[in-house]
Amino acid sequence: MTGGPAAGLVIAALALGWVAVRGSRSHFVCPKCGAAFKAGIATFMLTPHMMGKRLVRCPNCNNTEYMAPVSDSE
Repeated sequence: MTGGPAAGLVIAALALGWVAVRGSRSHFVCPKCGAAFKAGIATFMLTPHMMGKRLVRCPNCNNTEYMAPVSDSE
């Protein structure tokens, strides 16, 4: 095997770092009430996700659904 367990750990650390950076630079917009909110890094990393959307709950109206993260620069 090339790289062994150390290579796997490096890849996992890079992936977690990328998700953490993406989470810190993103917010969500609730489709129900229109409120913009940020999810914590742990929430962003651990919530179920599919097709670029994450299952999050709006703190304004408590709507829970899959929402696409929006870059803070937008």
